[in-house]
Amino acid sequence: MTTTGATMSPATAKLECLDCDQPVAVGLPIRVVSSWVGSCTSVGYTAFFETDEETDQIEWKRTGFTRTKACDEHHYKLAVRCSSKCIVRAIDSPETSVVKLLGIYPETPGRFSFSLEIRRTKDGEAVAKLASPELLVRTPDEVSPFETDREIDEPSALATFSGFEYFLDPATARSNKPPGRGTKYKPVAKPPEGEPPPPPPPDRLQRDCKTRKPGAIAWRPCTQGIQVGDDVRIDVTAWLRAERLASDLSLVEGAGDAMVTWTCYRSTFAVPGSQICVRYGVPGGEHELTWQGLGYAIKETLVVGGGS
Repeated sequence: MTTTGATMSPATAKLECLDCDQPVAVGLPIRVVSSWVGSCTSVGYTAFFETDEETDQIEWKRTGFTRTKACDEHHYKLAVRCSSKCIVRAIDSPETSVVKLLGIYPETPGRFSFSLEIRRTKDGEAVAKLASPELLVRTPDEVSPFETDREIDEPSALATFSGFEYFLDPATARSNKPPGRGTKYKPVAKPPEGEPPPPPPPDRLQRDCKTRKPGAIAWRPCTQGIQVGDDVRIDVTAWLRAERLASDLSLVEGAGDAMVTWTCYRSTFAVPGSQICVRYGVPGGEHELTWQGLGYAIKETLVVGGGS
């Protein structure tokens, strides 16, 4: 049989890591996108990940849907290898698409890498390969002291990292809602229409600076010294007299092209009104910090590599 229309190019499997250049934490998925470039018929094909309920193995399936049967039906398996313990899950549900996401969840902090192959089922030949760089998996910024029930899966503690709030234990394959990266905190620019106006500016900030080695579990006070490459976290609460304010603050260092914006966010289980502002892997030297969002600016200096 022959297809109609213009000449088509063969489909080529592609793999790309979306988060390999971003900070990574225990339980937060490193997303890998897979897709097929090209088309082997004038009509096209469907493609999706599918998890075998008995073996818990994830397969890539590509099914032609042209009457010419020029594509036939092709089944592919994914082979994932991690340098330390990890969980692998398809992040999105198996719907018709040529682009699908896979999540690789590191389970322990420290150095981490992974490799991924798409293999043909019939002969095991690899049609696409991906090797990650060496990544540094960090402990979450904070973990709630309690577990939260999920509709189908076992309860899990909530964790926060780099502005994300997510379940520390990935959802299992039994869930109808595949796991993702949780929710990303978004500062409120202005109150919705009909809401009361924002409160007046705070009269003071309460700040608590903490630091840790990358991959370490516990934070320690910045007064013990911040070393080059440490993670630095500042918990900040804005006060107006005796009242905590929920105004969103931002923290920047430097100015112009050299300006760096810290990640500032709130979590649902933190002290009401407080924010976490964090920068991972801080370089050495003196860092001129500016707190913004107050109606006025507060400046301070952070010394890394030899002082507090």
